[in-house]
Amino acid sequence: MRAFLNWFNRVGFVGLASLVAVGCAARPLSQPEAQRAVDEWLQKHVELLVQVEPEASQRAIDAEIRRLESFGVAVTDDMLAQMKKEFAAPHVAVVGVQEIPAQNAAVADLDMKSFYWRANGSYFTTKLPGKATFAHYSDGRWVLTTIQWEAGAFQVSPNIRAR
Repeated sequence: MRAFLNWFNRVGFVGLASLVAVGCAARPLSQPEAQRAVDEWLQKHVELLVQVEPEASQRAIDAEIRRLESFGVAVTDDMLAQMKKEFAAPHVAVVGVQEIPAQNAAVADLDMKSFYWRANGSYFTTKLPGKATFAHYSDGRWVLTTIQWEAGAFQVSPNIRAR
């Protein structure tokens, strides 16, 4: 105790306050932490994704072929093989994380290539980028609060802790 009092007499209250502030500094959200949270959401909600139903995957491929042909594109065997590969598994990757300290939040940009999902009995695909929003709590936790895709037209609120 005496050592602390001697130290406190030398540095004063400002020194103690700066030591406490450094100890409580916010831990940044890393890209791997954000990716793990997004992956956990995909695993928990895989029923949204077309990959679980092979016939739905084929319907999505057929729809893509019709779309391409409507633009006069002749679908080759290589193109068909690439489509089957893309439809086999969803791809959602965290491209980068931007923290917003004033809002105790961070936004991760998502690459959502080959992201196919089902809603209201219909099947959808997106190749547009998405966004994942994380909230930062005073106890240091980062929590994935929303994932948006199709320019914000679709949104889910997973509430998954980033680890």
